[in-house]
Amino acid sequence: MPEVLVAGQVANAAAPSGGAAELYYLADEGYGAAYGTDTPLLIETDDVAPAGSTGICLVRRVEVPIRVDGTCAVRVTVVVDFSREVAQVTHTYDSPCMDVAVIEVAQRCTAVRVRIEVTARTGRVTISQPDVVSRVLTGTAAEIVETV
Repeated sequence: MPEVLVAGQVANAAAPSGGAAELYYLADEGYGAAYGTDTPLLIETDDVAPAGSTGICLVRRVEVPIRVDGTCAVRVTVVVDFSREVAQVTHTYDSPCMDVAVIEVAQRCTAVRVRIEVTARTGRVTISQPDVVSRVLTGTAAEIVETV
């Protein structure tokens, strides 16, 4: 996922240029949406292995920085070991604000992924890179062999 992703309202039927600052999507009418309509958004990070591909870590929590210029509802789901959803939190913002959505996880795993869904929105929503707070419990197989 890019470091910062912005979902904004776009009232533009023309194709986006290379330097477009808003997130465009293709609709039946062309690019963008009518001003004032909600645009649902789904983002998933790549699977990250904090202890390496064969190591085990303890994921304590996930923090997702969010800036809202209008109103929105954001659902954050934490997925460990490629398919197991272990925590889900929904935050509703009724006025412009900056917040960090914190999702307590406390799970042992190899890989972790974050799914962020903006389920309803008016105005711009800026989502910054999620931070996975974890502790390595065992390293990779190569690291273990080196210490023997």
